[in-house]
Amino acid sequence: MVSPPPNQSQVAFPSGSVLPWGTRVGDVVYDFQDTIIYGATNVEGDPIWLWEAVPRGAKREKDGSWIADELTSHELRVLAWEELEHWKSAGGMASVPILHARVFGNTVWAESEPLPEWRPLSIWWRDVGPWPVPGGLLAALRRILIGLDGWHSRCLIHGGVEPNRLWLSPDQHVFLAPGGHRKVWEADRFGNDAETGPPELSDPRAAFTKSFDLHAVASVFRDHPDSLSGNISALFEECLTKSPHTRPKDAAECLQHLRTVVPAEPSRSWQDLDAVRATIQSLRYARRECPVCSGPMEEPRPLKKDRCPVCQRGVIRDVRPRRGICPECHVGALQSLSPGRKTLPCPSCANGRMRKTRKTWTCVLCEFSGDPLTENGRSTQYCLLCDAIFSETTPGLWHAHLSHRYLSEEEMLWGSLRGGPGQPPKRCDACDAGFLVANGHTTLVSVPPLTEGFFVEGYRGRALSTEELGWVAVGQTSLAGGFICPRGDVEFDDKAGGWKLIRTSHLPLAEHVGEINSPEDWHRLARGLPIVADEEAFEVRFERSLRMAYRIGEIGIDGNDNQLLWNSPAVLEDGKKNRKGHLRISADSLAFRAMFRRQGAGLTALRSASAHDNTIQFEWHETEDMWIFTLPTYHWVIQTKSGRTALTLTAEDLAARLSENSRG
Repeated sequence: MVSPPPNQSQVAFPSGSVLPWGTRVGDVVYDFQDTIIYGATNVEGDPIWLWEAVPRGAKREKDGSWIADELTSHELRVLAWEELEHWKSAGGMASVPILHARVFGNTVWAESEPLPEWRPLSIWWRDVGPWPVPGGLLAALRRILIGLDGWHSRCLIHGGVEPNRLWLSPDQHVFLAPGGHRKVWEADRFGNDAETGPPELSDPRAAFTKSFDLHAVASVFRDHPDSLSGNISALFEECLTKSPHTRPKDAAECLQHLRTVVPAEPSRSWQDLDAVRATIQSLRYARRECPVCSGPMEEPRPLKKDRCPVCQRGVIRDVRPRRGICPECHVGALQSLSPGRKTLPCPSCANGRMRKTRKTWTCVLCEFSGDPLTENGRSTQYCLLCDAIFSETTPGLWHAHLSHRYLSEEEMLWGSLRGGPGQPPKRCDACDAGFLVANGHTTLVSVPPLTEGFFVEGYRGRALSTEELGWVAVGQTSLAGGFICPRGDVEFDDKAGGWKLIRTSHLPLAEHVGEINSPEDWHRLARGLPIVADEEAFEVRFERSLRMAYRIGEIGIDGNDNQLLWNSPAVLEDGKKNRKGHLRISADSLAFRAMFRRQGAGLTALRSASAHDNTIQFEWHETEDMWIFTLPTYHWVIQTKSGRTALTLTAEDLAARLSENSRG
């Protein structure tokens, strides 16, 4: 069993305190700085573990709640409500079983069964050493990726894959604990304290994608002894690349990678290279044409101050909540319970109705007896429309019986709006997107359903300065002059030496992020073509492929007809004489013609052909005769789809071709 640390954490909730829902807080089991785990006892008296998310940059008040200089209390609660949805949406077979997540004290609290035999990976490595996961690293990776796939399928980024959140069960299986999502959001305001992380974590202008989690997985396990084996090594190499667009896009793609062996890219045939050559020759583009989609690129201007970065039409304005409106249905009016009403809802079960007897009030459903004005001495309010009941558990804190939430006075007020208690204090008056605006930073925290786009998908939760927000909202993340193409998702900076690629999701270009090339080279790279500087080397490669095609019998000197192998002057060694003549070799026969001498044979009778320098020697079946010719080099001009190509064939090329024929 894990023993609690000898000293209580300086920021931990006081031991022995009772939370509003009846859970008694005990000693700290683990303190991971951004998450504290307590031993605790629930209202039924059962032992549990209590998980508290610690907001970065915040400090604890005497009443146990958190406050921050960067944000107001309500803005801090908005982040807590966003984090609550993240905890409640998490799950999957590889996740630590967390139950009953709530917002209290401006942060998230959650409960779980006691897990005394479980260890975080960081503690295991420190106290035990290498961990004996059944099946090795591959089995652990599969479980973690399955857990992350549960997050990614809900369009969530876990944001906190690290040794503190990877837990080993008693049977040595790996489980993924929630948390860390808000830590990633807060990195823009309070800095990045992670030892390792993808580049986008330290740059608020960089978009967060699901590949963020994959980089974290590879960072944790890249030093494992099995990390260099097979597909795991290739997967880690892909996950650790600088650009998020060159990493696998999500956990499902990583799982597919582990299931298959990625075949080596086959060598390109001369026909493929010929098509590439023809494409280069026909390449045409306009002055500011997008290399990806061929549409016109734009030279953006930053969005005006207070303009919504989601829809770019509306204005970000203050939200005005309505006092006395129900936080559950957001429409009905709240009414304090009064004994003068004969059909009051029961403050205990929330479903039954109170009936007046001679001495007291009794619920017809749960038989609760007492004054309906209070519940055990607490003030009670109910909704005239949906009959939701709210009981004041402590001064300023209300228990919502219907949703089992605990709301402060301010959360009761903000719960009157459609977004509920976690309503952001500013919203777009056109698209209803919600924002936090504090200390010169603007953060998008909520968007309408089915909202998509570059900014929504990559920048929700990023705290951007006014200047950054204005540029990033229009797609110019470098804050410098340049061009963007929203349709092709590509951004360039205009530099003296050409265009610098800043971002793109187009895979052929993504591996070149940060490079400066000419517009022509970017159009070539987008189509998988060699750049101008590599064209000479490509020509050499193309000529080599044609020569190889001739040698292996794919083409002849008459091109695709492939009926003529050789046709040139030749000198035949004939005893002590050297006879000058003409050698012609077709697909099935060899013929030599000279003055007073003609000889020939079918190629099926050829046993072997060998060459040295400019001399070629033929040996035949069923005879000891050898024919030896001295050949000049043959200047071959071949016409293909990409045009005419000139090569020089030698006796060695002819010998290789005839040897291929004899083997065939």
